[in-house]
Amino acid sequence: MEKDDIIKITLALYRVTEKFPEKEPLKFSIREEANEILAEFIMGGGKSRSPGDILKKIEVLQDYFKIAEKQNWVNSKNFFVLGKKYGEITKEARGLMLLERSQKEGIQNEETLTGEGQDYERRKKIIEILKKKKKAQTGEFENFFPDTSKRTLRRDLQYLLDKGLVKRVGDGNRTFYKIS
Repeated sequence: MEKDDIIKITLALYRVTEKFPEKEPLKFSIREEANEILAEFIMGGGKSRSPGDILKKIEVLQDYFKIAEKQNWVNSKNFFVLGKKYGEITKEARGLMLLERSQKEGIQNEETLTGEGQDYERRKKIIEILKKKKKAQTGEFENFFPDTSKRTLRRDLQYLLDKGLVKRVGDGNRTFYKIS
């Protein structure tokens, strides 16, 4: 997730918590957690310096949202949207943790890249290609895997997306993939 996206989410959180009672301690606790998450991303140059810490902070923040939602200070849809956005950050932080671990282990942990174990080498190669090229489209992967159908490559890319290892950017003919 880009630094600007984290800033927008934090600003949205501030707008929502502005509707809390003026001296409500939960308002300040929520903002403090959001500020710490934002600081991690800013100090990490757009990526969290410590994905594990981010996950813990988001978990606390999500629990605060549950408490605040029960107070009926603001529409519950606001918490749903904020929860979804912080869920995206969680997914990305988990992906970063997996990526860091797989890089340390030389991507030897098959659990990171495979569902059933048979697609490990191809998914590993996709990660390596994206590291070298920075971004690529599905059609480009067909050149690297001439014996693999486009459908299978899309499934592999979807799997890597679900694990948070890659990110999809654009849509239609302008869709490309890059390392998260």
